[in-house]
Amino acid sequence: MKPALIAAVLSLSVAACSSDASVTTTVAATPTTGAVQATSTTIAEQASTTAVPTTTEAPTTTTTAVAPEVLEFEISYLSGAVEGGGRIEVPLGEPVVIRIDSDVADEGHLHGYDIFVDLEPGATGVIEFVADIPGIFELELEGARVLLADLEVAP
Repeated sequence: MKPALIAAVLSLSVAACSSDASVTTTVAATPTTGAVQATSTTIAEQASTTAVPTTTEAPTTTTTAVAPEVLEFEISYLSGAVEGGGRIEVPLGEPVVIRIDSDVADEGHLHGYDIFVDLEPGATGVIEFVADIPGIFELELEGARVLLADLEVAP
């Protein structure tokens, strides 16, 4: 019988006799001598000799924080007239900056939020806050009792 045919017969015989699905049998015939050699390996042995690329690192995700847009308003009180006031509409939860210029010394007061700022001629008073209370609030020159604006905070 030819070596290749012997190898095929042995391979089939060994595979048919094996009841363990985890055993792999390899049969090889030496071309010069015709000798047949059979080797068996288990799946565990194959896994230990087979290089499988693995990674244990978690996937990398990049999160970019987006700063909320700051809503800025400018109001002036000059020669008894208010400019830039009126109704200021602001979404709930937004950061707000209100700059106030006045030609008289007074105090700016944002009611409801109870924020005060000293106002001096030639200087700008700044009120900064997060609009986290819904409603309509007066911003006034406290001493002169002059309404500068109505701040409306709504969802």
